[in-house]
Amino acid sequence: MNNLLNATSILEKLRAEEQKPISFYSKKFDGEIPIIQIKLSKFFNLLEGLTKSLTSAEQNQQMTEMIYACCPIFSDSQLQDFYRDEIVEPWDVIDAIYKQDLNEKAALYEAILASYKFDEEYMVDELKN
Repeated sequence: MNNLLNATSILEKLRAEEQKPISFYSKKFDGEIPIIQIKLSKFFNLLEGLTKSLTSAEQNQQMTEMIYACCPIFSDSQLQDFYRDEIVEPWDVIDAIYKQDLNEKAALYEAILASYKFDEEYMVDELKN
């Protein structure tokens, strides 16, 4: 039997999905870092270089900006102030925080992608073909 959807059932599912908190457990801070979902247009703009050959510095910049956009905790003025001597742009706080823990930074980035049910390798292959 087909389960025909109507607008009401779709809205109920969407509302239930929106109410589920998304977070990343940080070993570094022994706690959960909240993750928000940004507009898809901004998400894909931040992944703009996905099909291009990026330098390591460009990949790091892409990852940093995505984390900053999806984890509002890092825009907190106290964190920004604490690292004021190490940052030029507000998102530079991510590199200041994770300068000695790049594995956790990469894991946080992967958690953000996963929150969109985004498989980076699959998308790269699809976009290249």
